[in-house]
Amino acid sequence: MGKKKSIPDYLKNSLSGVEIGGSLGVDDTEYVTVPKGSLNIKKGKTTVEGGVSKPYSKFDKENINSEVSLGISREFENESGGVSLIGSKSGKDKSATFSFSKKFSDGGEARGTGAAIKGKGFKGVF
Repeated sequence: MGKKKSIPDYLKNSLSGVEIGGSLGVDDTEYVTVPKGSLNIKKGKTTVEGGVSKPYSKFDKENINSEVSLGISREFENESGGVSLIGSKSGKDKSATFSFSKKFSDGGEARGTGAAIKGKGFKGVF
């Protein structure tokens, strides 16, 4: 039997509540094959995502630019929206996108006619 390894306490505390996800895939067309991968790490209301892809030409050995992307997003309190910043680079082309969302609650007061309420001394809904 192998020796059991334990995770140090400081690492357990750092990783508590962390979600890690990702994907690996290949897009294959008539002209090009594109292996790609992504990784995302979420802790609390903050998410960091990254991805990379490297196209390969099936016909000529011409260099096709890799694409690299990185993004960070943060949710507001009470899930009322959030902000994100995403950047990508492919060859000399670069892009950056800042996005935000805000959810507004409907709110308001609920009032009734009082017709369904029975009782002594009832004077209606104010």
